[in-house]
Amino acid sequence: MQQVTYDLIMSKNPCYNPADIGMPADYKDTPVNFITNYRNKVKSKNDIFWVIGILDVLSSKYHMLCKVKIVRQMQHLMKDKRSIKALDVAEAWAHGKATDAELLEARSNAYAAYRVADAYAAAAVAYAAYRVAYAAVATYAISDAAAVRKDSLNGSIDILIEMLELQEKEEQDAQ
Repeated sequence: MQQVTYDLIMSKNPCYNPADIGMPADYKDTPVNFITNYRNKVKSKNDIFWVIGILDVLSSKYHMLCKVKIVRQMQHLMKDKRSIKALDVAEAWAHGKATDAELLEARSNAYAAYRVADAYAAAAVAYAAYRVAYAAVATYAISDAAAVRKDSLNGSIDILIEMLELQEKEEQDAQ
């Protein structure tokens, strides 16, 4: 798995220097260790998602499962079944049990639910479901889903770690 390095982060023009949070210039570690070491040092929890996004270390399967699991934390706020269906289809797609066409249809339906949602919270989670099903914007969807409820960011970071570890285990088992 690709390593997180100070130089890699700096090459992507971050909004602040990692040295500002105590990262040494020779830093190099796994994504999981980076998250563990810096999750409470970064200026914004979303910075964790940004770093993992620039690494592009999650496979499409685990990226989708991560997004789904994060948004499922807010599923109880969803008023429209189309939003929940989008999560179900996205999860099935990650496991190879739904087609791209089914994912596209679920995305369209979730977007329609978002467009007619009558309350801010319902609109926010409906939009998050739409973004999960919209695989083309995968890099930002994790951050978007997590930003829907700022108080759930730590839980979302835990889910990110879980998906990284599951993917690593699956890769090791395949060898």
